[in-house]
Amino acid sequence: MSRVALLAVLTTAGCFDYDYLSRQLGGGPADAASVGADAGFLHAALHPPSTALSFSSPSSDAVSELWLLSTWAGDFDSDGAPDVFAVAYSPPAGDGTLTRYRWDSGLAQVGMPLPIGSNPQVVRAADLDEDGRLDLAVCNYGHDQVPGDVAIVLGKSPTTATRTSAIGLGLESLAIAEVTGDTHLDLIVARATDAYLAVLPGDGHGGFGSETAIVIRALPEAIATGDVNGDGRADVAVAHGLADGGISVLLGRPDGGLGAPTFYPIPGGSYFVAAGDLDGDGLADLAASAIDGSQVYVFYGREDGVLDLGPTPEVGAGQPFAIAIGDLNRDGYADLAVTHESGDLKIVLGDGGRRFQPARALTAVGMGAEWITIADLDRDGRPDVLVPADGADGQNATMNVFLNVTE
Repeated sequence: MSRVALLAVLTTAGCFDYDYLSRQLGGGPADAASVGADAGFLHAALHPPSTALSFSSPSSDAVSELWLLSTWAGDFDSDGAPDVFAVAYSPPAGDGTLTRYRWDSGLAQVGMPLPIGSNPQVVRAADLDEDGRLDLAVCNYGHDQVPGDVAIVLGKSPTTATRTSAIGLGLESLAIAEVTGDTHLDLIVARATDAYLAVLPGDGHGGFGSETAIVIRALPEAIATGDVNGDGRADVAVAHGLADGGISVLLGRPDGGLGAPTFYPIPGGSYFVAAGDLDGDGLADLAASAIDGSQVYVFYGREDGVLDLGPTPEVGAGQPFAIAIGDLNRDGYADLAVTHESGDLKIVLGDGGRRFQPARALTAVGMGAEWITIADLDRDGRPDVLVPADGADGQNATMNVFLNVTE
C-alpha cells in the first residue's frame, strides 16, 4: 500500500487530529496526497505536538571571571551525574580557565579551575583517545602576540591540559568530527583573522597532527557538524558574521576530507549555527541566527546536499545570538532555544513538520549571552537550559540555569 493510500485509510478511520491537520494545511481540507508528500509532516499530523512548557525561576551563579564564553554539560566521568564545564577569562591579559561544576540545588564548583590558554572561546567533548571516556577540547583565541591553539583535557587525567601546536591569532570556534577518512576524530577550528578552517587530524590517542587549511568566506564565527545529506559522513557548517554573510556548508567527501563550501546567504550575516534534526527525517538540519532582523533561518537537509530554506521563526526584536536544539517539552519534536544581544532568552517549540510555535520569552539573562547548553542537570528526565552571561559594569559573569518543570 502506498503512503498516500495508507494516509487516506488513517484519515477515514479518524486517526488524525482534524483541527491540527486543518491548521497545518492552512485551513484547507485534510487532503491525503498533499500530506503524504512530506514524511516529517505525516509524523507531525499523526502525533500532534505539545504546547506545554514550564521552567522554574532561574538560578544565577557568579563565577570568578568577567567573561564567560561557553559551557558543556554531560556525564564526563560516567558516574550517572551530569557535569558542567565552563571556559572563562578576565581582560586584559585574557588568561583563561576551565572550571568543573556539579548541580546540587545550584551549581557547585568541583576542584580548582584549570589554566587552559589565552582567551578561551569554545569547549567541546568527545572520546579523543578512544579509551571509552569523554575528553575535552577548548579553542583559545590568542592575545596580542600570543597565537591561539587548542587545549586538550583527557578523561583519564582531567587535571592536566596539553596544547596543540600554535595555529594563529583569532580562533573563534571549534568542532569535533571525523572528517579525514581515517576513523579518528579530528578538530575543526575557525580562524576569523585569516578566514579559513584549520583541520587538525586526530591520531586516536589524544594527539593531533599539523593543520590543513581550508579557505572560506570572511569572519567565521561558529561551527556546527552533522550529516545533512544522509551519507554517513560528517558535514561542516560555518556561520559568517559580516554584512554579506550567512552560512557555508562543506560536505564530507567519500574519500575523506571536506568538499568546497556552498554558501547560503542570511541578511546581515550570522553569529551562530546549530545542527539537529528539526523535521524528523533523519537528516541534520541547520538553524542560524540572522544579525539583521529578529529571525532564525532554518535550512533543512536533503539527500542531494542542497539545503532547503524553510520558514524562519520570529524570535523578537534585537539581534539573535546563540542557538541550541533539543526536545524541551518531550513531545518527540526538536525545539529551539535562542539568546538575544539584549540578554533575552526565547524558546521556540517545533512540531516536526517544519513549523514552529510563536516564541516564548523567559527571564532575561543579561548581556553577552553567547552560548546555550541543554542538559538534564537535576536528573528528573526533563532537559534544562543553561545560559552563561558576561559580567556587566565590572561584575563577575554568571551561569543562569532554568530548570524544566513541564508536566
